[in-house]
Amino acid sequence: MAYENSTNKAENAESLQESRILILADILLFLVYYIMRKPTLILLFISLTINSIAQYEGDHIDRSKFCIIKTGTDLDTTAKIKVTELKSVKTIQQQYGSNCIITKYVDVLTDEPGSEIKYTDGLVLNISDRPGTTNFRITSDKYSLLLDNGKIIKVGMTESEFKDIFPKSFSKRNFVTQNKKERIYFSVHFSFMRNNKVLIEDAWISFFFDCETGTLDNFYSLDAP
Repeated sequence: MAYENSTNKAENAESLQESRILILADILLFLVYYIMRKPTLILLFISLTINSIAQYEGDHIDRSKFCIIKTGTDLDTTAKIKVTELKSVKTIQQQYGSNCIITKYVDVLTDEPGSEIKYTDGLVLNISDRPGTTNFRITSDKYSLLLDNGKIIKVGMTESEFKDIFPKSFSKRNFVTQNKKERIYFSVHFSFMRNNKVLIEDAWISFFFDCETGTLDNFYSLDAP
């Protein structure tokens, strides 16, 4: 589901707001087709999708209102490239360096070709070979999300620090199992403006907190098929 296709995105967003049940049914029917091919991945996706749609009234963020930066860089001099502008390997390498691993793949849910750009110190970016949505995963404190309001999200921050940024979504947190470990999980949906109205996307950022330390362990973005 390409972010730049505003017409399709608006239709999807409006449908989401009109009927959560219909959207959930569509996603589950789609996943049935793939369940025999990738059962482990699909079951995890179903779990997170059900949880995310159920709480979509929580906090939301526009994709064009934040960027990924290297933690500790000078914010006054660092080029702030929005996540929505990370559309090619060249742009990504200009922003984060060329010391990365590039892997071509075919998405198991959409059958679309894409590229994974992996930095071994904690950042993974996924882009479609055709212009579309860029998704990310951050697993270390080497990288941070810088929001347009100046707030920063990074691995290692505490629950109390985080709930000041996304209090509604944080209040809907649940427990899930990730990599055989119990995590505190919640999501923040993407959104965009259309006709002076905020519309919620069927896409989100998933945040996972360590239950023992109470700190953010990892987070990543995800689009429903």
